[in-house]
Amino acid sequence: RTTTWFEDFAPEGGLLVGMEIGTAQAGGSIVGLIPIYQVGDVYEHGSALGDSTATWTRLLAGEGQVVTGIRFRQKLAIQLEYGELHADGSILPNTAQESKLVSKSTLIRLEKNSFDRPISALRVNVSNSFPAINAIEFVFPEFETE
Repeated sequence: RTTTWFEDFAPEGGLLVGMEIGTAQAGGSIVGLIPIYQVGDVYEHGSALGDSTATWTRLLAGEGQVVTGIRFRQKLAIQLEYGELHADGSILPNTAQESKLVSKSTLIRLEKNSFDRPISALRVNVSNSFPAINAIEFVFPEFETE
């Protein structure tokens, strides 16, 4: 079974604030992903990865929030975690909130990865033989400190 890694980077100054999640019309597997970045007051979509014929669900952080984590199960389920962004680029403590769950089943155990900083790019592993998202990795911005 072969797979391909795709990378998608936020525009200059952008941070990940959500994703469009594509599910297969037959079976409900996670087969597509489109990152949503925010630059200033503007939302910008990243590159579409995976099956363009999927049924799409938007997961979007609230005002002042960014994506700070993910719960993911290969091909089966995804849920984002959001946190409030401080002016220095850190995430304010105790502000975590979860998005709705996009899943084939509510009985799936998800692996959680949470971070104390915002995300500026994604690496996504996609199966070549059957469109499905296998893995998601994050890249973090560098913030200058005084």
